[in-house]
Amino acid sequence: TLSSVLAGSLDSIDKPLTMRLLKSRSTEVQAFGGFVLRRRFRSHEFSVKEIMALLNTDILDIRELGRQWCRDEMFRLRQDIPDTVRMFDSKWDDTREFAFSFFREHFGPDVLTPEAMIGICDSVRPEVQQFGCGLVTKYFHEENGPEYMVKLSQHPSSKLQLFVTNYLARYAAGSPERLQELYDYFVIVLSQVNKARVARQRIFTFFREEALKSKEIAEIITKILTRISVTMAVRDKAICIELLRDIKDEHPGIAVPVTVQPVTIRQGGSSHGV
Repeated sequence: TLSSVLAGSLDSIDKPLTMRLLKSRSTEVQAFGGFVLRRRFRSHEFSVKEIMALLNTDILDIRELGRQWCRDEMFRLRQDIPDTVRMFDSKWDDTREFAFSFFREHFGPDVLTPEAMIGICDSVRPEVQQFGCGLVTKYFHEENGPEYMVKLSQHPSSKLQLFVTNYLARYAAGSPERLQELYDYFVIVLSQVNKARVARQRIFTFFREEALKSKEIAEIITKILTRISVTMAVRDKAICIELLRDIKDEHPGIAVPVTVQPVTIRQGGSSHGV
């Protein structure tokens, strides 16, 4: 094997070459890279980002070494959260399970900034999103609420879209500026016909409460409802029309795409008065 043939020449293999071996598409070459790694280097010689790369290799032995190096370099990992959260992006279940337990045990509100927790939520993997939302809930700070709401609203996941609705009444109520920041979020969620039903219902409830507060807020809500009304399901369209009617009654000066027609009562019937 390469390990036995080249055992006497390991000193000539530097760190950049070792990293290239570990990134090879060949598992045999990766395994040789792991062999070199264990015999030539120590954890302090690698950056946090490079240690995270070890957690995503195809060789279990190398991933286990990476996990040990994470424990050995705890201080540096806590100082470099943006790179440390990369472990959640691993394609390997064992690495992600390690990440969950590692963060639960060693990472608290003293190092987990809003950006770090939002970064975890931003994963494409549902289980990582759920873990990130759990961190947000557990280590929530009132002053960071608007940041959580706005940044999480930009994620395409329906679960995160629903999660954001928990913050609407608390951090967007009465604020035209915040509503404008969330404009695209509202349009995306309300335009979904066959999913996000609970999120849509919560947004409509929020709109009902906000639409009559001020003309500026009503104008933003009218613009959103007008834009998405064409694509709405029948049930949502009825809610939309009702909201627009209420806005028209409360703020006659706002251009609303709804015209209230008087009901014509016709007299007549059979001789029996029906």
